Amino acid sequence: MLAPGQKAATVSELVAHIKHTLEDTFNEVMVEGEISGISHAHSGHCYFNLMDEDASISCAFFRQDLLRHPGFKNIKEGDRVLVYGPLSVYQKRGSFQILAKRVMPAGEGLWKLRFEALKKKLQGEGLFDPEKKRPLPAFPKRIALITAPGGAALHDFLNVYSRRGLGFEIVLVPALVQGDKAPASLIKALEKVVSVGNFDVVVFARGGGSPEDLWCFNDEALIRRMSACPISVISAVGHEVDWTLSDYVADVRCETPTAAAEVLTQPQTEVLRRIQEAHRRLLSHLRHQQAELQNLLTRYHPRQLIGIVLARLQEQRARLENMNPVLKAHRYLPLGEYGIEVDDLFRRLESSLKTSLQSLRTRVDRAQAQVDSMNPRAVLSRGYGIIEGPQGIVSSQKTWDQLPSGASVTVAFHDGKGQAQKKDRS
Repeated sequence: MLAPGQKAATVSELVAHIKHTLEDTFNEVMVEGEISGISHAHSGHCYFNLMDEDASISCAFFRQDLLRHPGFKNIKEGDRVLVYGPLSVYQKRGSFQILAKRVMPAGEGLWKLRFEALKKKLQGEGLFDPEKKRPLPAFPKRIALITAPGGAALHDFLNVYSRRGLGFEIVLVPALVQGDKAPASLIKALEKVVSVGNFDVVVFARGGGSPEDLWCFNDEALIRRMSACPISVISAVGHEVDWTLSDYVADVRCETPTAAAEVLTQPQTEVLRRIQEAHRRLLSHLRHQQAELQNLLTRYHPRQLIGIVLARLQEQRARLENMNPVLKAHRYLPLGEYGIEVDDLFRRLESSLKTSLQSLRTRVDRAQAQVDSMNPRAVLSRGYGIIEGPQGIVSSQKTWDQLPSGASVTVAFHDGKGQAQKKDRS
């Protein structure tokens, strides 16, 4: 009952109060139920009911949110879904509904939400930073393979290794790869690998499966242990489309166990390819050398040499016959007629050369006389001398005065040299 003097609230006031209370209290809800009554409006919005055995609630999936979830078109009446979003009150009818932000199949949705939440947490702590990734050794000698014995992952990995591997050792470390006990089993296997030591790479391998099957590789304790592992880690879990948190924390993520074996054997395969290429080139070179030797042997075989010698003899015989003067006597008979003319030409040439030589000799003598007359040492024979000091020829009084007292000088005559000493004037 109303208290004395208390004013009654209007419908709008009551609904507004309820609206604020509900929306503040339930600003983010996640509800699982069966979908029914799906209705698409012309505006692009979608409306449906979410229900279970005892209750039902309306939901609105507005166009801007619906466009970000194209997979919603695959959801049909009766599917069990997970709806995430805030609670809202529609004041005109006084009813409340969920404003759906995400709608997904119930099983997949729960796993996905848990995955994203844990991924965001660990990423914020820096466990997935690219700077922490270590390169794989080019030629690992010992590899720890953590997987289930007898599983498809082990078979695929060993099948690739048997075809491409070149001698590194694979040590199988058995572990559970599915179920509630799998995380602890995987952690125990990793700790065993670290404690034993002497491993270059550790590989986590498992075949494909549902998100529930692969969930052990999203275990937080396992991811933290992988991050702290001192050995390079490869995550080869699931198929190409499957992603687990182990893929993010590992140093290298491989789509499948087969891909992991290919990555580890790639450097060895490249070495083998180069060896095979070198072998091919060496074999080709040897065959070429063999062909050349065979050709030389063929060319210089005794029978071949005899043929060559006979051909050369035949050639020389032909040349001798061509040079036989008897056979060419008719060519040389007219030469006597030209002998006198040749002798006359020789006499004229000899006279001309003597005249030219005498003229040149006269010119040389004149030039020599001019050179001798210009030679400064020619005057030495007339009683002159050339004085040479430590710095060269003394050619002036100034140069003489610059010589220190007692300086030794050399006097050059036309037929020798003498030594003198400078004295100051008294």
